[in-house]
Amino acid sequence: MLDLYTWTTTNGRKPVIFLEEVGSLPYRIHPVDLGQKQHMAADFKALNPLAKIPALVDSEGPGGKPATIIESNAILWYLAGKAGRLGGADEAARLTVMQWLMFQAANTGPTCSNLHFLRAVLPERPPSEVARHAREARRVFEALEARLGQAPWLGGDYSIADIAHYPHIKREADNNPEFKEFPKLLDWVARMDARPAVQKAMTMKMG
Repeated sequence: MLDLYTWTTTNGRKPVIFLEEVGSLPYRIHPVDLGQKQHMAADFKALNPLAKIPALVDSEGPGGKPATIIESNAILWYLAGKAGRLGGADEAARLTVMQWLMFQAANTGPTCSNLHFLRAVLPERPPSEVARHAREARRVFEALEARLGQAPWLGGDYSIADIAHYPHIKREADNNPEFKEFPKLLDWVARMDARPAVQKAMTMKMG
């Protein structure tokens, strides 16, 4: 059994999308309400000392022993290996998936999160900082647009690379007026939106 400790954030939704997509790995969700500071509780920090969701506990990890996995993209990579799905069909495909998974972790996630924080959360928004993060976001979107001009999905076939990107890009597509300049990325968002597993995971109530 998989025990997923998560919440309704962009990173928190990612493993839920994967688990709903494959449908073959039994799992339980343990809501960690960030607004109530539940991530700061000692029992959760025992899973992740940085007190960040999501965290996954697999009662039947490598060698049949319990395993704890933190960081959303590491969880996706682990689950793809466990299920034998959505991680790339061969070595070359796995390399492509891994590159775009790391692109999300290093670029898309931090850039979109920073821009969202500046635009929607921070009471005082320094124009120079908003402009700087907007420029970096455009670079990320341009790179993704170019990639989707080469293949229908970021990893070639549909994969954890797409799942990792989706919650962040979906939020930008819904809230960033500049997104209309990236038609291939908008088409990708629409195709992701249409997947039943994505719809279920993105609307699933937690707590």
